[in-house]
Amino acid sequence: MFLLKAGDYKFILLLLPLLLHFAGAGTIGKRFDKISLENVEDNRRNYRQLLFQAGPEMAKYISGVIMFDETFFQKSSDGTPLVKILQDLGIIPGIKVDKGTVTLAGTDDEFTTQGWLIF
Repeated sequence: MFLLKAGDYKFILLLLPLLLHFAGAGTIGKRFDKISLENVEDNRRNYRQLLFQAGPEMAKYISGVIMFDETFFQKSSDGTPLVKILQDLGIIPGIKVDKGTVTLAGTDDEFTTQGWLIF
């Protein structure tokens, strides 16, 4: 395991393509609202499990998945950790530890996220 500081974009380019799965409860809730699905952990887990169990072909196109902490520690409906599902496909799981946003220097009120990516 190693730590990657936000802004170390050169390393991220080496890992492309990544599935940037930053969908925390709030983001998924907005998606679920559109289809009248309740935003509860079981539904969020089912959504993530559907993505991560898309099949072995996925590993040909995705080298890593960056997840929120809830996703990182979730288990599939059969009890298998979602991280293990990815690892078994040869996909590198990572966790995003977000510290919030700050104004990006030299821009007209654009924002960037502070935090770490851990793989």
